[in-house]
Amino acid sequence: MSTLEDIVIVPAYRSVYAIGIESETIDHSNEPYIEMDAVQRKFVIQGVSYPKHPKEFFSHVFLWMEIYSLSPLPAQELSIELKAFNSASSLLFIKLFEMWLSLGPENTIGWYYDTQGDEMYESGMEFAI
Repeated sequence: MSTLEDIVIVPAYRSVYAIGIESETIDHSNEPYIEMDAVQRKFVIQGVSYPKHPKEFFSHVFLWMEIYSLSPLPAQELSIELKAFNSASSLLFIKLFEMWLSLGPENTIGWYYDTQGDEMYESGMEFAI
């Protein structure tokens, strides 16, 4: 039986762009939609990833992953559905993927891409190595 001390509550993370908190002076259109929700068992990154300040943008995701790592769900998939990304994002994706896979041996990463373009397929193959 679990006690209150054994339970870790991890709030859902959704990128600012995704939940519609917009500012007239900030353009979020180059940021990916990111949703990390342990309750709904939904872990997804989609869209394009050209954030103006990538380390700052992804720092919130890394913080969420650190908290989630205290009590991760077994056998979960991180769904990647990107249309495009820059090299700064790719370095941060590598770190994110390593963190995700370290949460458990049954965790997976699903790389979903448009079959009309070779670029995202090739990127997925490079990440898989």
